[in-house]
Amino acid sequence: MKAITIACTLLFLTGILSCSKQAANPQSPVIPTAPAPPPVVITIDSLPMNITTLTYNRFHTEYGGAFNIIASNALQKVAVSATNFWQEGWGNFMYTPGVVYSTRPDSLSAWTDYTTRDADLYFDSMLPLTDSITVGYFDANYNADKTAIRIKGNFRLPFSQ
Repeated sequence: MKAITIACTLLFLTGILSCSKQAANPQSPVIPTAPAPPPVVITIDSLPMNITTLTYNRFHTEYGGAFNIIASNALQKVAVSATNFWQEGWGNFMYTPGVVYSTRPDSLSAWTDYTTRDADLYFDSMLPLTDSITVGYFDANYNADKTAIRIKGNFRLPFSQ
């Protein structure tokens, strides 16, 4: 019995020492971590939108709230909103979604806005107005100047409490 106990103890110590030697070995391979994905990804007709400016916010009071994202570059802008937001508890919320797509021919021109009633906004978060990270996606279809356009996006937005 004593021999088994000693053998188990030696095996245990050998395992610990070999692990600590391996961790201390400067030639052990370093596994790089993948870069964090961007907080918002948008595609326009399946092509990625180059987002150069991103703003987002939310607020929540006892009377309601709102959630907003604006992503843009020099010639395109996508504004996503959830207005008339009511959040009672975990997974119990209602809101009015909106997605507005805007374009302009050059950076000095005014924006032309395209609105649609064919827009969906979904939250994967159970408390989107109060979670520290709000996750979701949206999908909207437009008829802009008689051309069909589809805007899709997903977001993972951190908020400080």
